[in-house]
Amino acid sequence: MLDKGDYNDLDSLANVHNGEVRSVLPGSGVSVLLYDQTDFGGTEELLQNGDGDLSDNLVGANARSVKVVDFLTPPAAPMLSLPGSATTEDSLTLSWSQQDGVETRASLSGPSDFAQTLDWQNGGSWEVGMLAAGEYTLTIEARNIAGNTQISQSFTVSEPKPLPALTLDALPETTTSTLIPLSWTVTSGADNLDHFEIQVSTDGGDWVDWATQPAGEDRSAGYSGELGHSYAFRVRGVTPTGKTGEYAQSTTATVVSAGCQEDEYEGTTPGDDDISGAAPLEIGTAQQHNWCPAGDVDWVAFQATAGQNLRLTTSPVDSGTGAIEMLYDSDGVTLLGSASPADDASEASMDWTVPADGVYYVRYTPVNGQIAGSTTYYQALVQAQSSLPTSPLVCGGIVIPLAAGGAYLVSSKLLNRKKTAKRPGWK
Repeated sequence: MLDKGDYNDLDSLANVHNGEVRSVLPGSGVSVLLYDQTDFGGTEELLQNGDGDLSDNLVGANARSVKVVDFLTPPAAPMLSLPGSATTEDSLTLSWSQQDGVETRASLSGPSDFAQTLDWQNGGSWEVGMLAAGEYTLTIEARNIAGNTQISQSFTVSEPKPLPALTLDALPETTTSTLIPLSWTVTSGADNLDHFEIQVSTDGGDWVDWATQPAGEDRSAGYSGELGHSYAFRVRGVTPTGKTGEYAQSTTATVVSAGCQEDEYEGTTPGDDDISGAAPLEIGTAQQHNWCPAGDVDWVAFQATAGQNLRLTTSPVDSGTGAIEMLYDSDGVTLLGSASPADDASEASMDWTVPADGVYYVRYTPVNGQIAGSTTYYQALVQAQSSLPTSPLVCGGIVIPLAAGGAYLVSSKLLNRKKTAKRPGWK
């Protein structure tokens, strides 16, 4: 009786020797492998059930080495990995799962009597290269000493869709804002777009990838540069499978002015950058401020009467100049409420009832923290509710979290208002 294990030379056993095996009775849950050479060489024979006479067997009494193993079964059908969206331009590799001790053979059939085969092997892949358009069927046979299994699956090879082609709209040669709006037109392949890739060259330097990747339905984006530098751009479309079209490049670089002209409310240092220099704002009269220099903060102060119902609103005037507003009590420290726009091209507003007579303060900061320039105006307005239109309004005093960094998609909602700001006095 032999336990499970490998017996590489029957002459080393006490009760049976080479060439003396006459019958085999496998125990429960095991299989027996006989070899006509020592060290498991030569011909191999599998015995799954008892055999009382081995004289007419393949190996039989000539057995010189034996393996007693767990009961062997035919291999499970392989799992196939087929291309999901193959085209005639793709070099294809078909693959399938592979088990130890299992050989596989593959055959591929297709249109116009196409047929190829891959002979038995221990691997699990097949480089078939480029195929003509049509329906294909891959069949994999798997075998071990216990038997064979087979599986077939089909896939389709299609003609490729055209790669996206586009043109980048002309950029201004100079600009007084660090926010440079980009726009482009897709001339072909719009139905084969996943997203866009944009590269930028600063001051004539190397092309560098921009982290912002607009979605396939977008046709514009805003790049935040710096004062005193020039920028050139190129953009290309990327398909859902990762293929890319040709870059469309701007014909000229855009130079951002080296400096910027501050608005009339800055005054002497610190100007309206600090609460101590807050610009007087009259209820019902709009003011226009710009973001100059980068990192600019603006303060206004207004007189209000207890019980007044007020609406505080900020509106972008130039591209991407949306502002966040924060309302402070008369002490200039206690925060009473705040509002943020949905993006840097949108308004923000909040409603508030004045608790007591006094002077109150509003602090404004840009949604796009990198924006700067002479033409980066936004409008600040405090208005009595009785003078407001009756159409529905979205109001609130909650700060909406904002995305950090230099990437801002440009909304089509840009306001074009003339600068009408006046420096009012107190009532």
